[in-house]
This record gives sequence, structure tokens and C-alpha cells, in this order.
Amino acid sequence: MLTVLDAANRHHHPDLVRAARRLRHAVFVEEMGWTNLASPDGLETDQFDTDEIVEMVGQEEGEDEGIMPCDA
Repeated sequence: MLTVLDAANRHHHPDLVRAARRLRHAVFVEEMGWTNLASPDGLETDQFDTDEIVEMVGQEEGEDEGIMPCDA
């Protein structure tokens, strides 16, 4: 399932937003070593995470407000 998050609906999906930020932290900080993005809360948030962004988050069927990395 693909969920599109924007300013109009992001507040309805706080767990999904946190899961996406947690995954970004795991990929960019922990795997790729981009330590300048490290955050004590384990959530990667940067200057592009504003109300104007539109995010698309993919989930496997049956997942409830959580995401997992997938192999491309």
C-alpha cells in the first residue's frame, strides 16, 4: 500500500511519520555513516521536512502504521 503524506493529512498518521523518520535514520546514519544527521531520538529529520513536502511511504499489506525497508 502506498500512503501519500502532505500537510492536509500528515497529522492523521503520526506513527507512520515516526516509522519513516526512524528508517531514514537507520539507513543514512547507521548504515551510510552520515553522522551529521545523527539524532538522539533515532529519527532523521532535516531541512527538507517542512509542511510543504509530499512524502510517499510504501507499506506491505497487513502492516499497521509501520514500515520496513524493501529490496529494490
